[in-house]
Parts: sequence; C-alpha cells; structure tokens
Amino acid sequence: LTRPHQVIAASSGQAYWAGFRLGSSDGATKHWLSLQSPTQDKAQLWWRRAGESWVAQPLLQDTRALTLGSGHLFAVWPIELSDQHSTEILVRIEGVNRVQFPLVLQTPAEFIVIEVSQFVDFEFPVQLRRDWAI
Repeated sequence: LTRPHQVIAASSGQAYWAGFRLGSSDGATKHWLSLQSPTQDKAQLWWRRAGESWVAQPLLQDTRALTLGSGHLFAVWPIELSDQHSTEILVRIEGVNRVQFPLVLQTPAEFIVIEVSQFVDFEFPVQLRRDWAI
C-alpha cells in the first residue's frame, strides 16, 4: 500500500491480512496500536518476538471493565515493545465494508488526545444540531 487509507478491495466479507515488524524500543515501551477505521467489522491482532510463538492480543476494551462512556471509536490493542527485540505484528480484518489498514502506533496519552478531539469534532456539532432542532 502507498497510503494507509488506500482501499484494498470492495466489500466482500473476505478476510485480509497485514503483516509488519516494529523495531526495538528506545524509550516508552507501552503503546497502543489502533485501526483507525470505524467501519471495519472484525479485527484481530497477533504478535511475536524473535523466534517465539504467535500470541493473540485481545482488544483493549476486552482487557478492562467497561463503564458508561468508556470504550473507543476504533479497534485498539495494547502493545508492549521490547528494548532488545523487534516485534512482528499480524492484523486480520474481516467484514462487508471496504478494506483499509490505517494502523497507528501511539502512546496511550497520544491516542487519548486524538480520540477526544475526534469525538469533539464529530459529537459536539451533532449535539448542537439536536439542540437547535428542539
């Protein structure tokens, strides 16, 4: 792909895979990898380090108790990078929507700032329209 938002295929329900390697970390080791396409129906992630077995990584929302207002706009996986080894990643997307792989690796703080701004950009104008329609 030349761009992360490039459409790979029209909707078909077929599964598509993306594989890549993340280098060793020289600082923060805790990151979140997000699939920033809210129209993807099912996304799964596996990771491994040098010669180890593949590990299925659950979505962040599946690793903690959810409360009212919690959750994320996108599929998000917690990823802990090693300071000594690279990490191989496999992402599988399946669904009837257009297939895209806009994957973004960020620290949790960076992710939250962007997600809040996206929520405000979308939800605040929608709420204003609702208020004005009353």
